Amino acid sequence: MITKDSVIVLNKKDKVVQFRSLSYLQEISQLPFDFFTLQDLIIGNPVYLETNIVSFKKYKDHILMLLSGEKFKHLMTLNSADYLLQHSKLDDVTASRNRTCDLTYTNYENKSGLLFSTGRQITVSEKSKLDIGMDFKQYSFNESLSFPF
Repeated sequence: MITKDSVIVLNKKDKVVQFRSLSYLQEISQLPFDFFTLQDLIIGNPVYLETNIVSFKKYKDHILMLLSGEKFKHLMTLNSADYLLQHSKLDDVTASRNRTCDLTYTNYENKSGLLFSTGRQITVSEKSKLDIGMDFKQYSFNESLSFPF
């Protein structure tokens, strides 16, 4: 469970609960995100979305947009038919850091009129590499939830 300032990790297999601050996730990912960036990542919205569009190219089946922000250059690939996010590549604007993040969004499902990517592959690298695979089996929107904590 993630709140605006903390992360609670429940390991049911080993029956262990870990209480961490949100900065814990920043340390292991080496990315400067906050609660809202993490929320966008889980929902499937583009992260570090800036309004400064450097270039835009429309192809038959996809659209490429390059955006430049304070922290990252962001190359997004959208499906041209429905504008769903397919791929996102973030590169640090500080070349000496050589920090990158590669996000791939797959297996979109339509649930209650909302399209949601149930498959995500995330690779974050700088000095070391972190690979994350996310497969959503159960999800809902705009409903009250209870947690087994």
